[in-house]
Amino acid sequence: MPYLNKSDLFGQAVNNKFPSAVDEFKSAGNCIAANLNSAAIFHLMRVVECGLNTLAHSLGIQPQQIQHKTWGQILQIVEPKINDKIKNAPPSEESENETIGVQGGDSAGSQPKSWPAMRR
Repeated sequence: MPYLNKSDLFGQAVNNKFPSAVDEFKSAGNCIAANLNSAAIFHLMRVVECGLNTLAHSLGIQPQQIQHKTWGQILQIVEPKINDKIKNAPPSEESENETIGVQGGDSAGSQPKSWPAMRR
């Protein structure tokens, strides 16, 4: 069973970058090994949450600003900070091709145009 009791499912480099997610990686792998796919998704969503918290921290957002908030609420706090970084970044090949960053929201202002459509 390749997923059972493995904490390095995404490699050691990812573990080093996101040490708070290591237990969730292992739990997700154990769930996959046991064919508990919904449970695996739960743990992988917690991994994404670790990444979202890391992103917020890297943008100077204090933990208390995002504590007990939904992902949508957190993204509303994070999005303007990302847009500011993009606006203030020196021109590069990537920014000229608009392959990075968040480019404003839909009419409801809740989902950036550059993100894939999601059911609401």
